[in-house]
Amino acid sequence: MATTFRNNKLDAEWGTPVPSPLTEALEQYRREGKNIIDLATASLKSHAIRFPQAIIESAMSALPGRLSTYDPEPLGNRNLRRVLADHLQEGGRDATPDRIIVAPGTSMLYFYTFRLLVERGGEVLVPTPGYPLFDDLVTAAGIHARRYHLREGSDGWVLDPEEIAFQVTPRTRAICIVAPHNPLGVSPNAGEWDAIAAIARRHNLAIIVDGVFSGFHPPDKEPAPHPRGDFPLLLQLDGLSKMFFLPGLKISWMTVDGDHTRVTPFLHAMERLADAFLPVSELASTLATGIIPGSRPVLDRFRRDMEELRSIATEELGHITRIPRAGVYLPVKISSTVDATELAMKLLREHGVLVHPGDYYELPGHLVMTLCAGAEKLREGCGIISKLLETLPGRV
Repeated sequence: MATTFRNNKLDAEWGTPVPSPLTEALEQYRREGKNIIDLATASLKSHAIRFPQAIIESAMSALPGRLSTYDPEPLGNRNLRRVLADHLQEGGRDATPDRIIVAPGTSMLYFYTFRLLVERGGEVLVPTPGYPLFDDLVTAAGIHARRYHLREGSDGWVLDPEEIAFQVTPRTRAICIVAPHNPLGVSPNAGEWDAIAAIARRHNLAIIVDGVFSGFHPPDKEPAPHPRGDFPLLLQLDGLSKMFFLPGLKISWMTVDGDHTRVTPFLHAMERLADAFLPVSELASTLATGIIPGSRPVLDRFRRDMEELRSIATEELGHITRIPRAGVYLPVKISSTVDATELAMKLLREHGVLVHPGDYYELPGHLVMTLCAGAEKLREGCGIISKLLETLPGRV
């Protein structure tokens, strides 16, 4: 993502994109045939944690003949939605197949939702710091993003419902909550969900919850509570790519809950919009239908694996920065006097370590890295970062 281009507004309506300095440095590094310690990529395509091949191969046995199958379901393959409902119920969620929408990635679900909920010129509230993809998605939908600010307290980053309420305007139609947040790892607690539900009721707003990293909480602790409260319209996004470490299988889903006066027309409109695209292939649906059942033990193992990697990061960097409780990203605090982009380029050029500058996430004074590397590479990369930060003037 952030190692490609840093232009917003779709490059001012089709302008020529300009690679970021880090992208150019990375491409040069690769042209020279050098290996890197990739602490920026969270897709796991070249890292250690992998979904069991035996389960994938078993699911693939159902693929013959599906290329000639045409059984369009605008909201997603019906069997897949049944499997997803069972999977979510195993995880403690209320879910029914008729309130699940399947798409090839959460970005398309965001686009569908923005297009249906917000009139042109209207607003959605999105978090900052945060993932920059929101800017392009709202631009594509012809709407605007208004920021609410997460704040750093004595015990870590927190989401403040009062700040969300302050940012609501007459043009606001929805609030996006990323839980766990990318890259800060924070999720609302029970009281904060209650407060968010009250804001939604007061202004009749939809709440969009992005939970693609919701499975990555410490296995010895209770996960962050699911959204609770009386929401007018609650849309929860999730997917295989991140949680199952299957980046090549672009299957995501959204559950729809809330007041029936909002839920029913939303589902009808979503079915009409999705019918224009029918975006999920029979092959992808068939694979997902075979992979998801019985996957809970695998996901529990992933949580344990991620916690071991989090422990390595704590050993190497815990004296420098606060380690998030959940998620797969780690914001590393650096000196406020140091240019994060220059530091990221120094790490790449001189040490072969790839991280993101925090500025990509509207998080100045930080580097951002992922924990999704093998233990050996993670320890080596964190050690290099730690030693380099110790040399910086004015380190905080």
